[in-house]
Amino acid sequence: MYNVDLIKEYFCNEDIFFQGYVEAWSESRWGRIQEGRVQESDITALLLATNGSLEDRIIEFFIYEAGLLLESGCFYRLRSSQDPLIKKFRRRDEAGNLVKNVPDIFVTKESASGDEVTLVVAVELKKNAQVNYINCPTGKHLRYSNQIVCYAEGCCFSDELKDIVRYIWLSPKRKKRSHRGVNGENQMMGWGFDEQFSHEFFEFQQNVFSSLWRHANLENLCEELDESIEGVILSKIIKDWIS
Repeated sequence: MYNVDLIKEYFCNEDIFFQGYVEAWSESRWGRIQEGRVQESDITALLLATNGSLEDRIIEFFIYEAGLLLESGCFYRLRSSQDPLIKKFRRRDEAGNLVKNVPDIFVTKESASGDEVTLVVAVELKKNAQVNYINCPTGKHLRYSNQIVCYAEGCCFSDELKDIVRYIWLSPKRKKRSHRGVNGENQMMGWGFDEQFSHEFFEFQQNVFSSLWRHANLENLCEELDESIEGVILSKIIKDWIS
């Protein structure tokens, strides 16, 4: 349980958080934040609501983890899947509807001239949640597909972004798991394979995860947040969530 007044004051500071997002939070979300029982979707919302230097710090973390460099004169922003600009990049199905399953957090880059905006990083946040099945919108993965495979292979976005977007799997550090899992300190998930699907697909999934995803630790993000006064409370909330 956190100090209610302190939490309200913190998140209602327009220099740290964009109030257009914060004011739209439900009472249940406020309750979970104040009581220290946030969910994955709440952490996503907190990160996306950041503003000013705190947003810049998170963007720099994602850009670095994606293996990119910040370009001088360009303007970077954190965006959600519901942002109108991100919707323009999302693939549409045969009926013309937007593909529903996309990553959680996005970083866009606007050119110095302001006449071009590009999606450069997509982030999937996972703690212990299931890796969800996806009905591949391109039909490329007819046997079986999920978030790991379809996101990183560009199935959820327009084709022109296939070789542009870098994908980050953001999760807590993991110790080595069973032989059926993706093993190693920096490989975050410890899933087993479903017996109804072949071991061949399981190996394919592991290869996609290892080759197309960049793996970032929430603990390292918290270290970055702790470097600024504005980020300390947000870092504390995240650390309590993953502990």
